[in-house]
Amino acid sequence: MKQRILADCLGGRNNNFDILRLTFSLFVLVGHSFVLDPPSYPVPFHSILKSTWLGSLGVLGFFAISGFLVADSAARHTTIGFTAARVLRIFPALIVSLLLTILLMMNYSSLPARAFLTHPETVWYFVCNVIFYKQTVTLPGIVDGIPNVMNGALWTLNSEVRAYFLLGLVAAFNVMSNKVLATTSVVLVMLVGYFNFGDLPTQLNLPLWKSVSIYFAVGVLFWIYRSSIILDWKVAALCGAWFIWFQGAPYFDVIAPIPWCYFVLCLAYLTPPLPLAQRIGDLSYGLYIYAWPIQLLVSYHVKGIGPWTHVFITLAIAASIAWLSWTLIEKPSLALKRYFMRPLDWQAAGLFFVRSLAGLLRRVFPSASSKVVNPPNAAAGREAVEDPADPTYSDGFSGVPVSKSRAHG
Repeated sequence: MKQRILADCLGGRNNNFDILRLTFSLFVLVGHSFVLDPPSYPVPFHSILKSTWLGSLGVLGFFAISGFLVADSAARHTTIGFTAARVLRIFPALIVSLLLTILLMMNYSSLPARAFLTHPETVWYFVCNVIFYKQTVTLPGIVDGIPNVMNGALWTLNSEVRAYFLLGLVAAFNVMSNKVLATTSVVLVMLVGYFNFGDLPTQLNLPLWKSVSIYFAVGVLFWIYRSSIILDWKVAALCGAWFIWFQGAPYFDVIAPIPWCYFVLCLAYLTPPLPLAQRIGDLSYGLYIYAWPIQLLVSYHVKGIGPWTHVFITLAIAASIAWLSWTLIEKPSLALKRYFMRPLDWQAAGLFFVRSLAGLLRRVFPSASSKVVNPPNAAAGREAVEDPADPTYSDGFSGVPVSKSRAHG
């Protein structure tokens, strides 16, 4: 299919987002292997991409996809549901990754195990990376030969969570369905985030938020104008050519997110869907958060192997761990989303609270509660009210008539 309206593509699994995310994770892995395997080698496609590093290309693809899909999630779900979906996607695997990194690097520290685990730097590393207050990349006493940058790739999560927060603010005011209000809100909020967050507090000298927030915002804008955007391979080819040809041009970083996002969405929706992720799972996130520590240890233990051998060894180990992460952590965590997606029925919640309180009173004060909760002839009185022939009957606690269909629903 050569052309499709973007709005018609939403709402199903007939896409290649999983494959694209996995590919972008591989871009990051390959880019890091060429840098972390001493001596540092020229990164592939550097002569073509010029000002855009291969790993950065993968990160920018992540943010373009994330802006588009997360905007759709924010519009379809309640604030609670949206927040739960983001928390369950990011935090369970991240927490396990941080803990495993600490336990693994404990074996490469000059400190005793207990001193290492209780060291303020270790605690700070875990806490700061979980709450995204400040990215901390060092651990205490790491031996010479291992760069004390435990997981530099996590800086993107710091930026992404902030983008989620800002988008959640926009969605909370129910303006996503109004193009003018949504566009104005997204642009203003992202500008505020751009100038306030600036370069996120970090120990890495990288232009963090400013380099990725605009790709996320453009992804959101593509969702807002999804009914007016036609995906076409000819236009996608022009966008891809422009992105490569104008690398390093003035204002490239400001203009490039538009053609790049369009190109990525065409790859997702205009190519025949590959069911790889349905067979092996979505390994992109696990591959992304586990690869860096593995690359450090591969460089430490296996020297002089060359960058491509470094890539294949890292990929074999990281992909295995990513599959375990998806199977044991990420997939079960995502299954919990369904409990947060439905709007909260406050009447049902209140009724549940009253019944729970009554049950607690029966246990704590069995003799007194039986006189209050179950007065004489209470059963007979309730049977009279809950006449199946009557279209309404009391809920038994508040005395308010409840329709029979709702009560049984």
